[in-house]
Amino acid sequence: MVPRRTRATVWFWIAAAFGIAHAIPSFYWAFGGTLLLETVGQWAVSASRDQPELVTFGLLVVGGVKLAAALIPLLADQQLLPLEGLWRGISWVGGPILVLYAALNMIGAVISLAGWVDVAGADHTALWSRLLLWEPLFFAWGAALTWALICSSRSREPLK
Repeated sequence: MVPRRTRATVWFWIAAAFGIAHAIPSFYWAFGGTLLLETVGQWAVSASRDQPELVTFGLLVVGGVKLAAALIPLLADQQLLPLEGLWRGISWVGGPILVLYAALNMIGAVISLAGWVDVAGADHTALWSRLLLWEPLFFAWGAALTWALICSSRSREPLK
């Protein structure tokens, strides 16, 4: 049987990997890459062409936030950051929010793709990408982070 603390650490690493995987495309697009950019939406393709400096800045910020959100819980778990309790508290909010955000966006994509709600100008490529790629990745990230926090909370309980 894997000790609870080790199990929690493994899940923090898994959550970090999902978060980093979500951050990498933001940095790639910020530096001019275009592969899979249309999966975000045609608006992103147009914006990167029409306002490249603004898009570069925005994507660097988004990528940085994602990278920090991916690494901070892991670093806090490893006691490599001050104020571990603060970071755990923020992570307890962030993990479930990622799960809820992803679930709601996947439900919205299904509703739109199924034609249950007619959205004028809906970008079907972006909707399919949200449903099959971006939101499942957010969901997995949030679920892994939340599970890591649960496992690590159990490991902090005094043994009886």
